[in-house]
Amino acid sequence: MKKLNLLLIFTFLMTTLGSASRQSQTESKSYFVITHANVIDGVSSAPLRDASVIVRDGRIEKVAGKLELPPGATVIDLKGKWLLPGFVDAHAHLADMSAARRALASGATTVRCLGVNHFADIGFRELNHAGVSDIPESR
Repeated sequence: MKKLNLLLIFTFLMTTLGSASRQSQTESKSYFVITHANVIDGVSSAPLRDASVIVRDGRIEKVAGKLELPPGATVIDLKGKWLLPGFVDAHAHLADMSAARRALASGATTVRCLGVNHFADIGFRELNHAGVSDIPESR
């Protein structure tokens, strides 16, 4: 009976410690910070110059002039380049993959397709959901 209790306690501790370790690794990898960017947020009347942006789990958490960096965050220094939101093209006719890639290269990160043959837009959406990153998200 004592051996069974010790085995259960050991299993519980290993599971708990392993999960805490994985969680802390995930948390440190989920942050990245963009520094020294000129930010156009689409709301303010003027760009925010030399700004930092904290992104956590794929979402913008904070934008400010000077920010304290989260420990373990990956830092991307834009060195004065411009950072702005992706554009939404609400009326597009993307007939093939090269047209989708041109839209993305032009700044469109989301595209609403109208009048597309053979459900090509659905194919683009499915490729995007499968992880293909060099095409815009199709709606």
